Parts: sequence; C-alpha cells; structure tokens
Amino acid sequence: MVAPVGWAKEKYVTGFIQVFPDGVCVLNQKAIQCDRVPQRLRAMRLSPGFSVLVAVDDAPYETVVTLLDSLRQNGVRDVFVMPPFQGTNPSKSIKHWIKFAVDGEINHPFQTAMISTERFKTWREKFILLPPSEFAIVDDLAKARIGKGDCVKSAADLPLDLAQKEHRLLLFKHSGDRTQSCLLPRAATSCEFLSEVRSLRDVRWGNEDLEAVRSVAGEIGCNLQQ
Repeated sequence: MVAPVGWAKEKYVTGFIQVFPDGVCVLNQKAIQCDRVPQRLRAMRLSPGFSVLVAVDDAPYETVVTLLDSLRQNGVRDVFVMPPFQGTNPSKSIKHWIKFAVDGEINHPFQTAMISTERFKTWREKFILLPPSEFAIVDDLAKARIGKGDCVKSAADLPLDLAQKEHRLLLFKHSGDRTQSCLLPRAATSCEFLSEVRSLRDVRWGNEDLEAVRSVAGEIGCNLQQ
C-alpha cells in the first residue's frame, strides 16, 4: 500500500528515492537504475520496518508505477509518495502532449491538465483527448507562447516579492523526443494565455475539457467565463 506522505510523521525514513524525467532514479543522493532500487535497499541491511520516501515530480508515469509495484513485491511496505505538484509525464512512446501546471507558493497539490492525441494513464492530472487536427491548433498556440521570449526558467529569475505573491502557469509542450517549457512571468499573462486556449474556435472542447482548463486557471486566480 502506498500511503500519503503525511503518514510518515511518526516514522523514521531511511530511504529517499527521486525519480527524474529521464526515468533514472537517485537513492539517497546516488544515481541508480530504478529496477535495481529494491536490491540496493536490501543490500543496505536496513532495520525491520524501515520506510521509504519517493519524489516523482515530472517523472514518467509508467516508471513510477513500475517502481512502486517492485517495492511492494519485494516487501517494502512503508512507501510514502510526495504529492507531485507538477504531475507526472507519459512514457517516451507518447510523442505529442501539452501540460498546464502551476508554479508558486505551494499550499496544496495544484490542479494539472494534460492534452494529447493518445490516451495514457496519469497520476492525478486531468486529461484532455483531442483529434490530431485540433491538437495541432493548441500546439501552435503553445509554440507561439513559448516563443514570445518573456518566459523565465524558474521563479528564482523573478523579483522575490513577485515570486512569493503570485501563482503562474508552467507550460510544457512535447513533440517527438523534445520537451519545451515556459514559466509565464505573471498571473495576468498566465490568465490571458489560458483564456486564449479556452476560446480557440476550431477546437471542440467538451464540458470536462473546459473544466480541466478552468481548474488550472482557478489555481492561478483567473476568472475564466463559463
């Protein structure tokens, strides 16, 4: 059973695993192939009842699930997964996807939305499936937004008061084997972009699709029209 991280308050965590976007794991600050983690834990001769903390932000969903299954099958029961605030990503077999995540002071797990032409499993992200012709329209808008040049690499590049005061959109666009990203600098510019997404006339958004976009916008403080 995978328990939420809050359950670990009374337990001593003896293993910290990070799963990175390229599918590589780091166990207690040492790189290791994810499928070797259970064997490495056994070799560490840890005390009975030890617990493990796992960070999975931006990690491939299938890698995360495989790792958690492997830990369980090898008798590691106390596994605490840190909430992935920016969500997980699909496997490399999915060649086209867009992700809307939220950056800013973390006070709860933010809503995240993913758009693709292919179905795939997600951690907790709201999923939007579009036909290729309509996905291309959203993709072109995302490409144009990333190319505007006002994107920043991280909140560390923003003035401190702005970084702490506002939430912003973190936009990911994946095509082929390349992922581009843009951290929009302000809440206002984030809301403007999400409003453009929602207003694309040649995209037949379903009600659940629009709700997925609105849920991300709501985290930033946008008031998109119903």
